[in-house]
Amino acid sequence: MIQQGQPAEIIVVDDGSVGNTAAIVDRIAADVALPILYKRIDNSGPAAARNLGVTMSSGSYVVFLDADDCLLPDALGSFDRAIRHHGYPDAVYGGFELQEEDRPLRRYRVPPMRGGASADFRAFLTMRPRPLTPGNVCVHRRVFDRLSFPDHLRIAEDLVFFGHLVATSRIVAIPQPVLRRFGIAQRGTDRAVLRSDELIAAVDALFDSRVLPAEVMALRRLQLGMTYLSLFRAFHCAGRQHEARQYFWKGLRLAPHRATRPTYVRKLLRSYVAASERR
Repeated sequence: MIQQGQPAEIIVVDDGSVGNTAAIVDRIAADVALPILYKRIDNSGPAAARNLGVTMSSGSYVVFLDADDCLLPDALGSFDRAIRHHGYPDAVYGGFELQEEDRPLRRYRVPPMRGGASADFRAFLTMRPRPLTPGNVCVHRRVFDRLSFPDHLRIAEDLVFFGHLVATSRIVAIPQPVLRRFGIAQRGTDRAVLRSDELIAAVDALFDSRVLPAEVMALRRLQLGMTYLSLFRAFHCAGRQHEARQYFWKGLRLAPHRATRPTYVRKLLRSYVAASERR
């Protein structure tokens, strides 16, 4: 926050960590001479932690940071200038950087919203990486009067919240990066395998007719197909080829244009080759 140049309220929700998080927060608060609100809860998942953080906050806008996120210098200033320039929209989002182990730093610019729910929602679903994620989005607190993170999910809860945000809100993009995310490439694959049922359940949570406009509900078939293909890739990487192929064929039926891309076809062929070699 020292590098931000903006006054900010800092809230740390400790979702049942095993480390000495409270002592670390106290030490940081003393070092930077900034007040930090700290709350420890039983391990309830990221959605519950973020929802609680919102209720504890008092500012007009909220930015969510995970443990492996770091705001870039003047990120809050970039948000503030865009918010004022565009007349206090529902949300502002910026570019981001991704630093994974044993991989070079990658920078991603984000596209502007086109202003139509259907086009913007489709772009959000199909772009990789997704343009809105925790950390690079600043959300007006009025949004939380109608939207929240689905706390019954431990994975893809951000897909649901930001998907609902894109389809129902006025959002502004800024070109400069505001976030650096640190991660382990394999971690997402492992979580997908362990929580495959929740990934599929997230599609139902996302396509909630009480939230989404009718014009975007038809995209459910595409999103479910892409979810099956993501699970195909995850199970393939985990060496569970029989299950991987089952997900591929489900994905092919629902999203044939994506399933027939070379990256999926190559993995499918390798899966069958591996199966034949074991016979």
